Amino acid sequence: MVWQGPRIFFKPFDQWILDLGDYAENTRGHIIRSSCHSIEKSRERLGYQPRYTSLEAVHESLRALIACWRVIVPQEQS
Repeated sequence: MVWQGPRIFFKPFDQWILDLGDYAENTRGHIIRSSCHSIEKSRERLGYQPRYTSLEAVHESLRALIACWRVIVPQEQS
């Protein structure tokens, strides 16, 4: 088997869940019941301002992983 690298891309939840087959209902239930915390109280009471948005944090993490060769970005073929 030849390693083809990661195939990571965003799909809206409604489309993504369709690809899970038998696991869809368990996955949906897990996501719905999983803890989701708000930082709103910290913003109001402490004036907390996060350094990054969630998406910016993911981008920064990926950039770091790419820089240290933990994630390899495939070259586009021409």
